[in-house]
Amino acid sequence: MGRKPKVIRICPRCGQRISALAKQKVGDRVYLYAQHYLGTDENGRRIIKKCYLGPLDGYVYVTKMHSDIGLTLRAMADKRRLLEYITTLLNTLLVKDVDEETLEEVLETLTEYTDKLRDKLERMKELPAK
Repeated sequence: MGRKPKVIRICPRCGQRISALAKQKVGDRVYLYAQHYLGTDENGRRIIKKCYLGPLDGYVYVTKMHSDIGLTLRAMADKRRLLEYITTLLNTLLVKDVDEETLEEVLETLTEYTDKLRDKLERMKELPAK
């Protein structure tokens, strides 16, 4: 059996390659950091830069400010957060009282972006697999 190819992760904060992910517990919350290995200092100690990626269980205080639309803000490391945000916002449009003009604007925007996303997906399918 061959080795799995190494996945190179890029930091969403700074754009550098991630050497490792680290968790740090503060009180009852756990926070995620991207670590970037930058080499060693004159004493041979590793030089590591850390980038904050957010809490593992979502943003408590900021989420309270978005409770009227049902949105729970999630950590940057949450791979499903984009889909969760879109689904939550679309569901909010279905269950909340929204004026007709806003719904028409949303539908027009969704139609425009649906076409753009289809085009992007088709172009991606045409590219050779990495």
